Amino acid sequence: MFNKIIPTIGFLILVFTFSAGCRQSNDLPPGCSGEDILLDGSEFPSGATVGNVLSPVPEGTNNSAGVTIHFSRGFLVQQVIPFSSSHRAELEYQENLKDPVFSEQGEEKAWAIPDELEMININADNFRLACGEQHSIPMCRTILQHDQYYVFVNAHMHEEDLSFIDFIHIINEIDARIQNCLE
Repeated sequence: MFNKIIPTIGFLILVFTFSAGCRQSNDLPPGCSGEDILLDGSEFPSGATVGNVLSPVPEGTNNSAGVTIHFSRGFLVQQVIPFSSSHRAELEYQENLKDPVFSEQGEEKAWAIPDELEMININADNFRLACGEQHSIPMCRTILQHDQYYVFVNAHMHEEDLSFIDFIHIINEIDARIQNCLE
């Protein structure tokens, strides 16, 4: 009986390993994985702590990744989803534009681009930023699509933890990491 079970278990492990590798390679675009683009904490003011990397993210591709950076009064969440094509990444971006914070109508219409953030200049194909309050917490939310990469950033914006200048630096760093992946 053992002689039949061991080869069967070995075969199942081999099949699982091979099929998982195939799924990942089908989604993997040339360039970098989502983890390669994640912020590592060095971009943040002192006192920030980096949480565990989640890869893949539940709604992402096999090579997507996410991380939460914690501050004394809030946090920043970043998700990076590499797609197999820029078209698929753009579809994800367009779907996420439906988030009410990016709408110019309805309850969330108070979300806008603060004057301090007007100067963000990045290389993304599509980029949207809005800041406002949610549950009495000042926040900024960004989505961007750069070639085959889709990135989501949501941050609590307490001046003592994360200023608008810090936020600009973070978005520019994400953009630079993607640029490096595409070169």
